[in-house]
Amino acid sequence: EWLTRKLWINTKIKAIEQRQETWYSHRHFIQIRKKNSRM
Repeated sequence: EWLTRKLWINTKIKAIEQRQETWYSHRHFIQIRKKNSRM
């Protein structure tokens, strides 16, 4: 029971990390587009 709970927490943390990663890369992409449009 403890092991499955630990696994569930780990998968939840991984999912949150991946979501933040995509959010950061998306934000970075928008910043690049803004810089390009300024030129």
